[in-house]
Amino acid sequence: MEFPFVFTESKYRDKSRNEQNYEECLKENDVSKTGMKENCIFHEYKNFHVTANKSVDLMHDLLEGVLKSDSPLVLNIYIKEKKLFDYNQFIE
Repeated sequence: MEFPFVFTESKYRDKSRNEQNYEECLKENDVSKTGMKENCIFHEYKNFHVTANKSVDLMHDLLEGVLKSDSPLVLNIYIKEKKLFDYNQFIE
C-alpha cells in the first residue's frame, strides 16, 4: 500500500516573530495570510510576550511541532524510499 498523503512545511514556519511584526500581523486581521487568529491571552501578564518567551512547552514544541511535522517525513523515508516496512505494518 502506498503512503496516503504527502507532508510539506507550513508557509508560516519561516516567519520569525518579534513584538513589532506580531502587532502588525494582528492589525492585518487576515489569518490566511499571517497565520495569526488573535492576540495571545498571556499578554495580560506583566512583562510577558510570546515572541520573547524562552520556556519549553512540550505540547507546542513536540506534539504540535516536530512530531507533527517531522515524524511523517521520517516515516515517508522508511516506508516509501527505504521500504523497511509498509503502511499497513505501521498502523497495526
